Amino acid sequence: MNPVYEFFALEPYCWPPERIATLTDFQIEHLYLTPAKRRSDALAARAGGFDYSHLSDDPADEMPTKAEFVRGMVAHQGGTAAHWSDVYDKMQARPADE
Repeated sequence: MNPVYEFFALEPYCWPPERIATLTDFQIEHLYLTPAKRRSDALAARAGGFDYSHLSDDPADEMPTKAEFVRGMVAHQGGTAAHWSDVYDKMQARPADE
């Protein structure tokens, strides 16, 4: 899907294609995308430069090994190794396009 179409078709806009088609390139860039980027940059600055990229659902991101995942989750979230092992198995079984 075209990233600009996706931007307007999904939340918070949820615009139908007919409304998206009425926008000019100037309107898209200067009224919507640039202000959104400024807000995003300001939010990142307030977060103290914390890197949220590890939260991406990008399929290009490799999953940690099961042992790494379980060790990290038990250390940071608590719970049992068996629980986090089951969670890891469920994540691996998830279809890629989900």
